Amino acid sequence: MTRPDSQDARHSQPLANLYGMIICSNSASHLWPLSRERTPLELVCDPSSGLSPLARTIQAIRPYCEHPLIIAVPRDIALHVKQHIANHSLLKPEEYQLLIEPHPRGTALTTALAAAMVKLKDPHALLLCLPTIITFDNDDRWEQTLRRAHRVASSDRIALIGSSVPPLVRTTGGQGATRGGQSWTISGQPISGGYADGGGHRQREPHTPLLLGTIRMGLESPEIEGAYQVRSFIARPAPAVAWRAQQNKSLWSTHVFMLRASLVLAELRTAGREASDPLMQSVQRVAETARFFVALGSEHWGSREAAELVETLPALSFEEAVFETSKLLMAVPTSIPFADLATFAGYEQTVEADAKGNRLRGRTLAIQTRNSTVLSDGGKLVVTLGLEDALVIDTEDATLVTTHDALASMPSVIAALRAANAPEL
Repeated sequence: MTRPDSQDARHSQPLANLYGMIICSNSASHLWPLSRERTPLELVCDPSSGLSPLARTIQAIRPYCEHPLIIAVPRDIALHVKQHIANHSLLKPEEYQLLIEPHPRGTALTTALAAAMVKLKDPHALLLCLPTIITFDNDDRWEQTLRRAHRVASSDRIALIGSSVPPLVRTTGGQGATRGGQSWTISGQPISGGYADGGGHRQREPHTPLLLGTIRMGLESPEIEGAYQVRSFIARPAPAVAWRAQQNKSLWSTHVFMLRASLVLAELRTAGREASDPLMQSVQRVAETARFFVALGSEHWGSREAAELVETLPALSFEEAVFETSKLLMAVPTSIPFADLATFAGYEQTVEADAKGNRLRGRTLAIQTRNSTVLSDGGKLVVTLGLEDALVIDTEDATLVTTHDALASMPSVIAALRAANAPEL
């Protein structure tokens, strides 16, 4: 694999004071066998593009940052991430630094640690946060969106990048309308009776929701074209709320946001002081702990004492901790569709469907098969006969054959593999 540069990226101009943070997570537990403990999905190269999700994220962010990228990783995969970057020549050693999380506790602490680090170097620093589990088209729309977000963040506001394209998820049993032979819906329903999308398709009954929040927009900013006030942000919308959000033409959160580093810590403290819920009141301790850890030095983050301290903090994402109550939010809408790789339903969107609704990759032969995904990544020919709404993933050393309905039971599979000390885990 070559360095993730494109012709457009080489001509892009960096954005002033911008520091990029890429958030990796160990997603082995629910995407096996695509994702393993030593090679989580973020490090698995797509057979068609040759790029891993981490490489694609680096490609999307690196041209706009003059400073070394911050790559936040859990301790158990830090070495694997470093080796992946080196083996695929994604970045030179001086072009990034690993932020090894003291103990997994959600992105609230991770974002606070990164903000405290860069704030010491640059009091004017802006922090752009991207998770590797979100994939999107890195085209001219992305650069335009980033530049608008930069203007928002430079004005001491929080720029939330939201997609106007609702996340689509495969439905069960062939219900709803079809796109390429499959049924689709927005995330987080079910919706009795369905709704008609822009193409006149009837939608209903999702199979698996995507974990994307909703952004309800207000008036456009008079100072920044293409940026809007935020009337409300909901990190984990209930089905009825998601339905109303679609009807009101709300944006869907992409988990991508930009703000001044000093504002990260200030907003965490404000959210904690103003909260009535005891859990949310403890959010201000996240900012205090992050500042303490940065002063302590990262060489001490792996100690037992550090882990015990982190375990006392609330396990929340930065969006949950801050965005639902912040008065500084501004939405930057984009028409780029985003897919959430944290679920099989989201991952499937990266593989194009054929006329029968099948998503096929590698050496496959699908006979009398409909609405199924077959990924042959192990080099063997995989033949399916008479399947419907099935999922087949074949790798070099393990094969998963299931239905989409059964995916909710994947934790039991992981537990059985762990109990058997299976090397394939």
